[in-house]
Amino acid sequence: MQKIFNPGAIALLLMLTVSGCKKSTDKEPQPDLPTQGAVRPKGVPDGEIVRKTIGPEGGTLAIEGGRLTLVVPPGAVAAATDFSMQPVTKTLPNSPGKSYRLLPEGVTFTKPVTLTLRYTGEDLEGTDPQALFLAFQAEDGIWRYDPLTAIDETARTLTVQTTHFSDWGIFAEFFLSCPRTVQPGKSIQVLLHSPAIVVPTRGKENDPLQIADINPLKDPDNIRNWALAGEGVLKPAAKKVDAEYTAPARTPQRNPVRISVEVWNFVPPGEPRRRAGGKGRAIIWEDVYIGEELYFKGKLDNTDFELTSELAHFTRADDLLIVQGVLPNGQSVTLTGYISGKIERTYGFNLNSIPGTAAAIFLEGPGVAFYHLWRPCEALPVVSPGSLKITKHLVAGAYEYLEGEFSCTVYREMGGCPYKNALTHTLSGKFKVRRSG
Repeated sequence: MQKIFNPGAIALLLMLTVSGCKKSTDKEPQPDLPTQGAVRPKGVPDGEIVRKTIGPEGGTLAIEGGRLTLVVPPGAVAAATDFSMQPVTKTLPNSPGKSYRLLPEGVTFTKPVTLTLRYTGEDLEGTDPQALFLAFQAEDGIWRYDPLTAIDETARTLTVQTTHFSDWGIFAEFFLSCPRTVQPGKSIQVLLHSPAIVVPTRGKENDPLQIADINPLKDPDNIRNWALAGEGVLKPAAKKVDAEYTAPARTPQRNPVRISVEVWNFVPPGEPRRRAGGKGRAIIWEDVYIGEELYFKGKLDNTDFELTSELAHFTRADDLLIVQGVLPNGQSVTLTGYISGKIERTYGFNLNSIPGTAAAIFLEGPGVAFYHLWRPCEALPVVSPGSLKITKHLVAGAYEYLEGEFSCTVYREMGGCPYKNALTHTLSGKFKVRRSG
């Protein structure tokens, strides 16, 4: 699951702790379990809204080509009701995919409606379909998930029935975290993470489960079979919740390697029923590329910046490629190359978007954008000097990489004629990034 992280949404998730293989009378003390889930901020709109009026006869509504589908059965509402869906920023850390705001909120339906969300291959990076559930954020800010979320691994869908609406999204109960790249001969730590689950009180066993921050597993047998597919050495720790991977001295022919671990018997405590499609076992995996470290670094005016690989990536369509880096303060640099034949070439900035040219956007803040050109009142347009240069294009297994450098001036037009002028920034740097999407 290649993911682009929102730094403001990242919350602390502590590593699982488990006891060693000891007798029941000699177990390590367990930390106090939380009594309620973690309160998190609400997401903000992050896409187009879709609407439909559905009456007592029932109906359907879908968004983003059917990624999320709602089925309202006959009799769920007594009168014509306005339903809507809209993508929102996700505030549940380290879970894949998007969140969606479903309205009307605060209405209880007479019959349960059905929500079906399609997950993608990218959503599985670092986790496993068996570890995925649908979750919602209630009015109190706590995310809760439905342990009976039905999973269909053939159709790649997650399905729940609910009688109310709020913000919904995918929840990954287990996931691996580690650097996505490692240099030959070097070592990295691979961690198995999970939030804590707060079990409903007696009499409310069928309520959704609250998602908190710490999850100490009591049974070490739940974590089994750390495995490595590819070259190198993988050494699981004694407590099984992490492992050390050491890459081979040279870049192997099979690249990336795959690191995996099995988690068993994770039906939530107090929840004896098993969901449709559930197996009680998840194989959590992550691919690690052996080679030079990924990077995106350079200068903004006279200030140096250097981004981690999670904050930089590139995307590609038939006739263009887009390299993007998100700075720690939320500012972003987007470089577009309009492809003409071979990708490895120099793309000069141009007034028009034609093959072989480049464009640049620097987002200084919400709604404050600088571009690679500006148009004075009574003069020819001013186009940035410099270029976007792609020096290396590499396909390694399932992954694709770009390496290159850039330099440009970006402009923000201020005022109108005859007093129009432009603010400027200078940008330069180099990158090695992996394709996303």
